[in-house]
Amino acid sequence: MAEARRLVPLPVLPAPDGGGAFRPMSDQFAHVERVVLSADETDRLVSRCRKEGTTVHGALVAGLLLAGRDAHPEWTKRPVRVATPVDIRALHPSFEATAGVYITPARMLDDSPQNAPFWEVARSIKQNLAPFESEAGRLAGLNILASLAERRLDVEDAAALFSQ
Repeated sequence: MAEARRLVPLPVLPAPDGGGAFRPMSDQFAHVERVVLSADETDRLVSRCRKEGTTVHGALVAGLLLAGRDAHPEWTKRPVRVATPVDIRALHPSFEATAGVYITPARMLDDSPQNAPFWEVARSIKQNLAPFESEAGRLAGLNILASLAERRLDVEDAAALFSQ
């Protein structure tokens, strides 16, 4: 069984839209277990996601979002910001043949109904990710990361950037 890890409390950061503050998960304990799926289980998961009109990525993010709502009742009272990686290897053939982490961040606001069924939330996540996964979205994300690399942010600037 995986060891529970204590999350480090961080300061509350202002939200850009005035709709509240960004709040990390505080100092509560989180427990995550690794699950290894067999090839057959993986095939069944992919097939079910396709049947439901989503992706494995959408299903995983939906599962984490719903688990977060169960663990943190305040998540049921307001939309939740979701940050997830977007694979950008399709931008250039050389990305497929080289080692590296070829991702850009996608940040979205999940405002699905609080009692929405799992597959409905997974479809919503997939729909919200679509603009980030287009070629234009991938290029925009890559350009943002490139401009950040040039800026040499200090801790406060980086925290402010990621709270937007």
